Amino acid sequence: VTAFPSSELVPRALYSIGDSHYNLQQYAEAEKAYRQVIDRFPQSPLVADALSGIQYCLLAQGKQQEAVQVIDQYIEANPGTGIVEELQLKKADLLYNQKQYAAAVNEFQAFVSKYPNSPHVATALFWSAKSLIALNRLSEAASTFERAAGASGATAQLAANALLEAGRVYFQQKQYDQALRLFSNLESKYPTTDAAAEASYMKGRVFWENGDLQEAKNQFEFVIQKHPASDAAARSKVSLAQMSLKAGDVAKAQTYAQEVATSRNDVLGAEAQYLIASIFAERKEWQNAVTAYLRVRYVFPSFEEWVTKAYLGLGIAYENLKDIPKAREAYQNAVKLKKDEQSVAEAQRRLNELERR
Repeated sequence: VTAFPSSELVPRALYSIGDSHYNLQQYAEAEKAYRQVIDRFPQSPLVADALSGIQYCLLAQGKQQEAVQVIDQYIEANPGTGIVEELQLKKADLLYNQKQYAAAVNEFQAFVSKYPNSPHVATALFWSAKSLIALNRLSEAASTFERAAGASGATAQLAANALLEAGRVYFQQKQYDQALRLFSNLESKYPTTDAAAEASYMKGRVFWENGDLQEAKNQFEFVIQKHPASDAAARSKVSLAQMSLKAGDVAKAQTYAQEVATSRNDVLGAEAQYLIASIFAERKEWQNAVTAYLRVRYVFPSFEEWVTKAYLGLGIAYENLKDIPKAREAYQNAVKLKKDEQSVAEAQRRLNELERR
């Protein structure tokens, strides 16, 4: 910057100075460097990134409102710039990430109205719908997701995800015909996407909720066969395990749950392991139940909702084994975690009963 002030590399150098200060957590100095890019080279391709850098610096300093205003200030000072469209979308993204969902909806929708032919319209509609979900405006969210899926310029992945999200909203609202329509549409139009596998699984959930257990079973088995390595297949196995357990086929329930619990280290694995423990408890095999519940705790410690449930089950198992001190400890651990309201309430009730003995 000092030796070659007229070089075309100066904006890049200033931007890199800003990045260096930012990585050193010297946010005020970083902001100054980024602002030099904007003030001295307002037409540089680095302007959008420099504005993002300023926003991150302001957020790190707790200046949320100033971070939102940065883009408006730049547009006001440079009304003819070619990146206004991109910057307005960035502003909406920032509001969403700050959980200012009502303001985000307004910005996303304003973007769609102002730039109806933009290739980013589908993205703006999608995140507008996500904001509407956060505001619990579900009907609006579903219709906005559908608009995103049909928008010009929507990529296959975005369109598929939008249809999936819309279908999930309809499912949540118990509008099952609408949900099935969208899930089937997704399967037909975007069969190779991850969203298609999830849509097939959700169709099984719809059948299950409607009481069509055989059709639900067939659908879950279809998902496992067609998308064997997907999350949807693992979820289908957990669902089949639950269905088998309710039907009294304990052996099949254990088989499905074991396949998931031993092959995954995520929340699905935790749920499957908890289900295995619950099966042992259902059969009053209390020592096996203890071992299985403890595996939830030790193998899946990050998934505290399932660990809380496991502590409750562990306490019940210990009670049946007449080991009251360990039962008390398990209930206390469930109450401390506070990650599943129903389990915590039951653990507290049982803990109170033990204290009265």
